[in-house]
Amino acid sequence: TSPHGSQSASKADWTPLSGKHVVILPDNDLPGWKYAAEVHEILTSLNPPAIVQIVELPGLPESGGDIADLASEYGTNAFPELAQLVEAAMAETATGWTPPRDQRLNPKILADTHRTTTVSVPELQNGKPAKPVIWIVNGEKPRITDQSLAVLTKDFFQRGGQLVRVIHDPAGSRIVAATEQGIDDTLNRRLEFRKTKINARGEENDQLIDAPPWLSKNICQLQAWEGIRDLDGLRYGPFIRSDGSVGGLKRGYDPASRYWVETDEDWSPLETPPTWEQVRDGIDRLLTLVGEFPFQSDAGTSVWLATVLTRLARPAFTGPAPLIIFNATTPASGKSLLAKLAGIIADGEPPGMFTLSRSEEELRKMLTSALREGEGFLVLDNVTGEIGSPTLDRFLTSTQWKDRILGKSENVSLPNLTVPIITANNANIASDTGRRSLSLMLAPDDENPELRQFRISDICGYA
Repeated sequence: TSPHGSQSASKADWTPLSGKHVVILPDNDLPGWKYAAEVHEILTSLNPPAIVQIVELPGLPESGGDIADLASEYGTNAFPELAQLVEAAMAETATGWTPPRDQRLNPKILADTHRTTTVSVPELQNGKPAKPVIWIVNGEKPRITDQSLAVLTKDFFQRGGQLVRVIHDPAGSRIVAATEQGIDDTLNRRLEFRKTKINARGEENDQLIDAPPWLSKNICQLQAWEGIRDLDGLRYGPFIRSDGSVGGLKRGYDPASRYWVETDEDWSPLETPPTWEQVRDGIDRLLTLVGEFPFQSDAGTSVWLATVLTRLARPAFTGPAPLIIFNATTPASGKSLLAKLAGIIADGEPPGMFTLSRSEEELRKMLTSALREGEGFLVLDNVTGEIGSPTLDRFLTSTQWKDRILGKSENVSLPNLTVPIITANNANIASDTGRRSLSLMLAPDDENPELRQFRISDICGYA
């Protein structure tokens, strides 16, 4: 909105938005879209021009509905829901456009098409929206960098002082540091770079060029990235936010918790609080799942349930999570299987398994690597001997883990939001580590526990 109403956009001072990334959410009627077109024309004519997205929000009432109607519909939880809705709509809309000198979007065309979501692009190429254009001009690196950053907002995040992205491969989803090559590839795929050159006769010619070599390097080496979202970690389903609400119900970025959610499940039933009957049924299912494990005492069941719930509620508390120790009197007791079941219930898949190195340096490197990739559960499997070391104790008391990046003279500071688990046989627990841990003991009566059969034949599939 602007002073003097939608009929007088030109009377407002828009210069503070020069060179900025601007998102316009028009009212869902013809006057609203005409106003959006006029503001778009003004913003893209500034020096330097703004990067503009005109975004159509789904679910708006016909004949003049606006974002206020959606806010009323969402009620007290409006902000995180609306933020996620806008983020998703932005991702489906052409990102930004720096118009050529002789072209400006015609507001009449916009008003006639009315419902298009690619209005920030002036024309079509081969039936598809044209790429946003960035003009390369000597002496304007800050403007070029800011406008280029606008197209990285969909896939890139900032975390621990680094630009990162979430990648998906057969091994699962993980967080990786962005590379100059990856940034350069993204820029050239999503933007069109042009430069005006003067020939021998003094005539100006506009030429299509690749992204300047300095651009991806400059973006990669920034210490902060305006408009790039913060990423705290990965989730694979529902979890509890810090305000007690339920997040992770749909795939995408959750701005309230700063997690990326990777799920294809329909979690919409969780939008309604469960009945007591459903709560009791859930408890029964979980107890049935681990009911055949040879816990030495009832405390073992409680510790396993605490493991699952700690992961689900990890975003809801700011302090470090305790170390969970699954100890056993003999090998093949089921301790690693317990860790896998906790991962399946909380994240939908078994957690990654790691080895506990007795080298303080190697342990530090492994912990840093696991946090950089966004591990939810950090399982150190089949540990022998005493559990405890200065590096492990520092990790268990750190909310921010600081370490040097392997192979570089740079430090990284990462949020420590993992839930650490150690599986062991007859392990002793050092006093300092013991005060920071919960432990259970498996004590099978079978002489050959590896031969036992669960009544639930495919227990991981059942989970």
